[in-house]
Amino acid sequence: MQQTFKLISYIGLLVLSTACLAYPKDWEYSHLGVPTKEHSKNELYDSKWKYYTWGYDESEFNIQMHRFDDDAPFPELIKTKAHLAFKVPNLKDAIKNRDVIWGPIESKPGLFVAMIKDPATGMPIELLQTPLSKEEMIEKYHVPLHNQSHNYKRNIPT
Repeated sequence: MQQTFKLISYIGLLVLSTACLAYPKDWEYSHLGVPTKEHSKNELYDSKWKYYTWGYDESEFNIQMHRFDDDAPFPELIKTKAHLAFKVPNLKDAIKNRDVIWGPIESKPGLFVAMIKDPATGMPIELLQTPLSKEEMIEKYHVPLHNQSHNYKRNIPT
């Protein structure tokens, strides 16, 4: 019940945040990431970053649940607070003069990611650079647990 209440609160945050269009005009809403302790039969595991993810491929509102291993190499802020994610045209430009709390990395081939801290609230914001649509990302990256392999690099395209 408490998890459901939190999720409803996060959806409210999402609606308010995207409705006010307070973010840069060339950023596109990608998803709402929500840390959870719950399990799902549809979760995928990322062994490099030690977390499970589920929901994005089925959610009408692009809600993505994340369950982290205790030793997952993320700041506690990312492991404990919900985040909004935006697709940006140029990650290097998007993170310039911002408080970067994680990344930038190439999390999967052609998918570049960084997390910044919102200066007004301190909440994490994920920024993604990829030419792929949601449907293309699901087709390319959402594979069964036993088939997952990643090539992680700490760089971003210019």
